[in-house]
Amino acid sequence: MGMETMKNFNITNEEYLAVLETEKETLLRHYYKPHHEGTGHFNTAASVLQSRIDEIRKEMVRPLQ
Repeated sequence: MGMETMKNFNITNEEYLAVLETEKETLLRHYYKPHHEGTGHFNTAASVLQSRIDEIRKEMVRPLQ
């Protein structure tokens, strides 16, 4: 997608992935209640986080050009 980060926090991709994965897990474990109405936005947020995780993983395995 070619998205640039707004700030550089000098962390590795592995550290960034760990933060995103922790946020996704926290969201799903503590906020998303699949049997309650009105929690679809948490599912959407988790999906967006997963998409970003997948994108970063692909960038990590892509050879540098």
